[in-house]
Amino acid sequence: MGEEKIFDRDGLRERTMGEVELMEQLIVLFKTDSAEQLANLQQLAQEGQQLELSRAAHQLKGSALNVGADALAAAAARLEQAAEENAGEAQELVQEVTTRHAELMAALDEEG
Repeated sequence: MGEEKIFDRDGLRERTMGEVELMEQLIVLFKTDSAEQLANLQQLAQEGQQLELSRAAHQLKGSALNVGADALAAAAARLEQAAEENAGEAQELVQEVTTRHAELMAALDEEG
């Protein structure tokens, strides 16, 4: 695990060219979508659907990168790779993704 930021507000600001309203809209949308994506990841891991798990992890990784959730994106990337390789560590990595998501939600709530 690296030194990824939980939430890179400056990176998001740069991607949205400083448009605060757009930043806020992206964060609200991400909060809703990522919760659904996380539930889907957990279900796919329980069912052992490795190919679908890899695709779902890839989707979450992209969403996380769009809002500057670097630590979540990195965890999702590790899960994506493990699922592609049909590695047995998927359940452990789903837990890591879940933890990073919780940290991100707390950080976003603190930001207001």
